Amino acid sequence: MNQEIREATKGGIAAIWGSLIVDPDQKHEDGRLRKYNAALVAQGGALLENGLMRAAVKTLLPRYRIFDDARHFTSTRQLVEESRENVRRGREDTSGELDLHSVLRPFPIRLFAGNRPAEGSGWPPLV
Repeated sequence: MNQEIREATKGGIAAIWGSLIVDPDQKHEDGRLRKYNAALVAQGGALLENGLMRAAVKTLLPRYRIFDDARHFTSTRQLVEESRENVRRGREDTSGELDLHSVLRPFPIRLFAGNRPAEGSGWPPLV
């Protein structure tokens, strides 16, 4: 389904949708494969990145009544805390410490006035 949505954006339209992302290289607290409740952003037939992440992973997971997302999903907050811990312990397989503000950066979507970008500018005017 993610592939179909991404391909549907080839004409330039942007799409943002929620999806389950599985990380086969990591385990959740309960030993199962790690899963993320995330939003993906695509435009021009490609998934967009915010410079650090390919998906906006949910940050605050509810834990009340029938909602217990933390039981099934890993949050952005947990990723940042793990990253800090790995750097503190000096693990060599890490690419550095994640910062919550960097991880939560917006995804760049181009907005066009009509079908073409405005002349002479790298970005079209906002509509």
